[in-house]
Amino acid sequence: MKSLPLIATVFGLFLVQLSWAHSTNTDWENLLRDQLNSALGNESFSIQTLQIAPSEKRLTGVGTFFKKEGVRFTVSYEGAEEIGSFEATMPSNAKVSVTHGEIRELAGQRLEQFLPDALQKSVYLEGFRIEFSKKEKKAQSIHLLFNALNNWEFLQGSQVALEQIKIRFEVEHPTEKAKRHTHGILTGLTTIAGKSVALEADLTSRKEELQLSGTTGDLSFQGSLQSLIGRSSIHGIDLPDNLISLDLSTATLTFAPYQKWITLRANSSWGEVDMWVQRPTNSKQKETAYLVTISPPEGFRLSWIHANLKALDGIDLSKQKIVLSSEEKSKEETSKIPGLSEMATYVSRGLSMVADLDVRKLGIDHLIGVKNLIVSSPLSSKLEHIRFDAALETNIAFGKTATLKDVIFRLKPAPSNFAVSLLGVMETQVDEDVLIFKGGVELVLSDQTFNFLAMMNGDWNDPLGARGLQVSDLGIQMGASFTTAPVLLPNIALAGKVEIGKFRGSATVAFDARNPAKSMLAADFNQLILWDLVAALCSDAVEKHIPADMKDNLRSIYFKDVELEAVPAPVQVLDRL
Repeated sequence: MKSLPLIATVFGLFLVQLSWAHSTNTDWENLLRDQLNSALGNESFSIQTLQIAPSEKRLTGVGTFFKKEGVRFTVSYEGAEEIGSFEATMPSNAKVSVTHGEIRELAGQRLEQFLPDALQKSVYLEGFRIEFSKKEKKAQSIHLLFNALNNWEFLQGSQVALEQIKIRFEVEHPTEKAKRHTHGILTGLTTIAGKSVALEADLTSRKEELQLSGTTGDLSFQGSLQSLIGRSSIHGIDLPDNLISLDLSTATLTFAPYQKWITLRANSSWGEVDMWVQRPTNSKQKETAYLVTISPPEGFRLSWIHANLKALDGIDLSKQKIVLSSEEKSKEETSKIPGLSEMATYVSRGLSMVADLDVRKLGIDHLIGVKNLIVSSPLSSKLEHIRFDAALETNIAFGKTATLKDVIFRLKPAPSNFAVSLLGVMETQVDEDVLIFKGGVELVLSDQTFNFLAMMNGDWNDPLGARGLQVSDLGIQMGASFTTAPVLLPNIALAGKVEIGKFRGSATVAFDARNPAKSMLAADFNQLILWDLVAALCSDAVEKHIPADMKDNLRSIYFKDVELEAVPAPVQVLDRL
């Protein structure tokens, strides 16, 4: 008796199979037409032929869709009146554009707004699939597959283009306006360093944000960079052989065609490699800009780059970055570049290194007011060319009368020429005048002293109140200890050229930083006309009362080997009183 339910079940299945087998084409055509009507509309299609394959639970046929005949389709089903999906392939010569009115009505919006401008006129429908809800007997989603007839050159001038382009749109809940949602995906193949890479991107109405990405492996450093920048060589930049032959693995490639940049991020034996390529964004820019950042692992040594740099392996530099740049980049520019934004600093054209330097180990942190500096240096096989620079964001006061501004810290680490210096603009108060000098401060770390040498910008008129005098090409030299902060300056010595009337001579200025009243200017002339000296030192009101014949007499008197001194107050400087 227990076998009766089983027999009944088997018999029931047999009857269902029998009913499927005896279903007519007309029955299936009517069922298919009803469900297609819900998605496509009554007048947008027709069915010419229909065959039933009960053992495979599918229907095949030929019909007219989007006003194109010869469309072949396949319908899958699970039971009587239970259609699962409808899939159609367009004829090769159909050329149904993405702007077709019926496609726009099907999606509920203009699909071309999702497409890159370069592809809108070359994209045609290749096929479509409709997924039906078995419960509700209506379309649950529609998938539209488009094919691009042309390749797409992402960035003009590069050697990469997108080929075999496919575009898929999925319209969810196509029959319900409130729930209808459209999503698009763009796919294709490109070639980097001779290797094919599959790329994919989500399509949205914000085309300017479009980014295509894909992954690959086993690339070469040189071949990848040359593919991206579109040039057969890196003009004017000397690269070490170890870098040229560097192998890349597990690479991720990203294109932003509207923003005109490409990135490639990969692993290597030197650490993580980030390539960033920027095509010109305006008519003033002609060349492709690129910047490559390599983030070495812990334990990396500069001698890996070149054996001649072995002497630098002992320098304590953390967070090292090896940078290859096609042009100079400011701190603001590098802060926007992947791989370098956390250590933004100025980088020069060519190969360079960026690192975090602990200046406390140099004993100058109290002088410059910081403990660490992000420094950069050109990388060369010649040790003497290594020079780490960093721009300071603060000024350095040298007493009350001198301030160093626009400061550049510089470290030359070569043992044969080791030097630490500060470059910048020195503003010095001399008597009532502010003098501007450009030069550098060389720091002697062994005894914490410095020596400043610089030249003055422009001319110094009426120095120390000496009316009519003009000092030019003025050089300054001063030295002090920086064991304390702020630094207390000693006397300052200045030397330059002085001019009175038509005559020029040499001048020396002694300036006491602690007591400006104890300052002095001494000038030497080979020859000097007396009237030029009187006219220089007298005011206009006094000069008007000098008789003309006396002026003529003064013009006829001249001196040779003249020594002139201007002193604000009685003071003895060296051997002068």
